[in-house]
Amino acid sequence: MKKALSTVILILLLCCCVHGVQTAGRSWNYLSSTFTISRSFSWVVLGGIRHEFSRWDEGTSIATKGLYFNELFTGPVYVKKLGPVIGVFPVFFYYMGFPIKAADTYTYGYSLEFAPTFIYKIGKVSMSNRFIFHNKIFSNFYSEILGDASWNSGYSLMIRWKFMLQYPLSDKFIIEAAEEPFFGIIEDPDAPAVTGPGFSEKGLDMNRIYLGFIYNVNKRIGIEVNYVYETSYANDVKEIKQLTQKAHYIFLTLKVKYPLFKN
Repeated sequence: MKKALSTVILILLLCCCVHGVQTAGRSWNYLSSTFTISRSFSWVVLGGIRHEFSRWDEGTSIATKGLYFNELFTGPVYVKKLGPVIGVFPVFFYYMGFPIKAADTYTYGYSLEFAPTFIYKIGKVSMSNRFIFHNKIFSNFYSEILGDASWNSGYSLMIRWKFMLQYPLSDKFIIEAAEEPFFGIIEDPDAPAVTGPGFSEKGLDMNRIYLGFIYNVNKRIGIEVNYVYETSYANDVKEIKQLTQKAHYIFLTLKVKYPLFKN
């Protein structure tokens, strides 16, 4: 009963003033630093920040979230050629920070990420399949928002599958397109499911469509620019998945490589 009541309170807090499916305009920025240790091993540090600059509800402009998310990935990456396929195997510690504007507070969580990626080329076309196993192990959202610190530590699993096509127009310029659905697989048995700030909810959570390009300034520096269309889903009171939000992103990534070994 306590869990159910907290879930109802949470829905009211996060969805107050929602009359329909809201649409947001957002910026999403990454700085990715890769430290190459050998031909096969590297260490990645990737920091990101997301800001919401517009929001509509049935065509009417409403208050935005402003700065609503920051994140940090760090960990080793192993690369292995598997016949015609290149396998990339990152293991990351993932920090997620959520300023909760409605409650005037800040929450954060920790996850362990395993993201095997398999790349295959047909002529000039590069196809990649990336599977992210998002293992959420901690969130202080529950103590900060729902007032129960016993829910802060737990476990949930979400799997993200990103299928991407890339085509080089020149040595420096590559166009790309991708789709990435998110699926909640395991819910924490004790805490209320709150995908994002808390532990993940089962079922389809989100889908992203990407369209953009990469410009390689030189061998060490690259700039990736994407338009991203995102749809979000959540269970309603009948536990049926419903579309809850749409978002349009301008997604910019600056990639820098730091070679720490000599060829």
